[in-house]
Amino acid sequence: MSQAARDHLEPIINKIEQASPKPALQAALSMDTALAIMQFMLVAQEHGYDTGAMTGFDHDHIVSALDLDANRYAPVMLIAVGKAVGQLSASYREPASQITTFK
Repeated sequence: MSQAARDHLEPIINKIEQASPKPALQAALSMDTALAIMQFMLVAQEHGYDTGAMTGFDHDHIVSALDLDANRYAPVMLIAVGKAVGQLSASYREPASQITTFK
C-alpha cells in the first residue's frame, strides 16, 4: 500500500472504529478473520496438509499463553495443521438445496 493510500484510509478506518459499538466491530472483524482463515486452510490443503479449525477455547488463556496484547488482539480461531494419521471419519453435510433459499 502506498503512503498516500495509507494516509487517505487510516483516518477513515479510525473514525469507523471509534464510532462502532464494540460488539458490532468484533463481529465484523471476526467475519474478516474467518475469511482469511478459510483461505489459509484451502492453501494448506492445496499443499497436501490437513487442517482443523477449533473454537470453544479459553480466549483469555490463549492471549496470556502467547503473550499477546489483549487490547490489540482477540483470538478468533485456532487452526491445527498437519498430516492426518489414517483415514478421517466420514461426516455428513446437508445438501445445499435443502438448507439454502434464494429470493
